[in-house]
Amino acid sequence: MMKNAEYLEMLDAYLAVIPGKDYLMMKTELKQKQWQTVMENNPSNFKGDDLPVEEVNWINA
Repeated sequence: MMKNAEYLEMLDAYLAVIPGKDYLMMKTELKQKQWQTVMENNPSNFKGDDLPVEEVNWINA
């Protein structure tokens, strides 16, 4: 079983802790393929699996 620190390192992410809400903050921009895997949609105007996600509102972020 993978430990949390190993998982975060694999994702190349930081764990940001705010009272009552934990979330991951990536060290680099999120690629459209990654976004689609989790959110099952792609709000970007310029499409491409390796392009960064754009047009994301605060609620979905």
